[in-house]
Amino acid sequence: LVPAVLDRPMNSKEALGARHNVGGGPTVDAVVAHLDHVLSSALAASLFPSVLKQLFTQVFYDIGVALFNEMVIRSSYNASQAVQIKLEVSNFDNWLQNVSNDVKENLRGISHGLNVVKETCNLLFVDKVAFLSKEFLAETCPSLNGKQVKTLLTKFVPDDICPEKTP
Repeated sequence: LVPAVLDRPMNSKEALGARHNVGGGPTVDAVVAHLDHVLSSALAASLFPSVLKQLFTQVFYDIGVALFNEMVIRSSYNASQAVQIKLEVSNFDNWLQNVSNDVKENLRGISHGLNVVKETCNLLFVDKVAFLSKEFLAETCPSLNGKQVKTLLTKFVPDDICPEKTP
């Protein structure tokens, strides 16, 4: 999954509509299809709603942590990559929006496990001068601590979307 989200080509014509994985692992679509299968199986087994919510909360948390950890250890990021990553992660939110209404009610709030990745992407494509304010940092990326923010910002490489360097 990590290559499916983090290694998508940003500057190709295929990037905005393609659902293939250049990294060799499962695609985002394959993971979403697996989520459908797991949900169908859980519903067929009459899993208690609280257990269903706990299961998917853990799955979304694990996806978020795996992506965030990989983002922290990679050598560099730019705003274009952050936009692409956020777009890929939004597929999981879209999946959640497309489940039936009775199930959606039981799964409310499970996507908070992806917040750390979304906040990291926001961190990489907003005006870097704003991060001199602790209040702005606390509001923009509350899931990240100071050391994580510093690590991610030192890996930032300016590009066309966000040409300024990190202060």
